[in-house]
Amino acid sequence: MRIEIALDEGEVELALQLLQAERQTEDPRTGPYGSDNFDAGIKVAKAAEDSHPQESIEIYQAYVETRIEWRGRENYQVACQYLTSIRRLYQKLGKSDTWTRYIAALREQHRNLPALKDELAKAKL
Repeated sequence: MRIEIALDEGEVELALQLLQAERQTEDPRTGPYGSDNFDAGIKVAKAAEDSHPQESIEIYQAYVETRIEWRGRENYQVACQYLTSIRRLYQKLGKSDTWTRYIAALREQHRNLPALKDELAKAKL
């Protein structure tokens, strides 16, 4: 897989470009970058946190949306892990207000999912 090779070689920017080329919107069941690249997207997000924090946030957000779409407490727990990373990156960028708006909008959008609300509370998000 070209994305993993790019990451192994420390080519974060190339990995971001390759991942973006795989972006999918048609079928949420396969994840934001397709089933073949499901784990690769998170690896790219982690690798990009320092050098490309905004891109990292966007990748994590795509995975949050996917996990919430998939429903179920396990998926909500994983989404909360990604949300914790998003919050940390927004704080690092000095954009705590953007984080506050994002999490408030997410809560409002999914207000009818009590298990998600419960997991957000447990994760202190």
